[in-house]
Amino acid sequence: MAELLGKKTLSRGIRLEVAEENVTVDVNILVKYGHTIPEVGRAVQEAVMSSIEATSGLTVEAVNVNVGGVIFDKETRKPQ
Repeated sequence: MAELLGKKTLSRGIRLEVAEENVTVDVNILVKYGHTIPEVGRAVQEAVMSSIEATSGLTVEAVNVNVGGVIFDKETRKPQ
């Protein structure tokens, strides 16, 4: 996953702000070409929100998904 985001570690693509019992999350992602950006964004929001609420008991106020770009499949080289 970290490689898809263009990061060495996943923590560099995620920022959390915790205020008492509430949390706001900023997530930076890259979307693979051919996928619908709004659908991917919503899926990331739902997954992050449910994971945080289930594991921490905190209330997620917002999950802000920032799409940094679109990635394309690498072309496979044919043997010469």
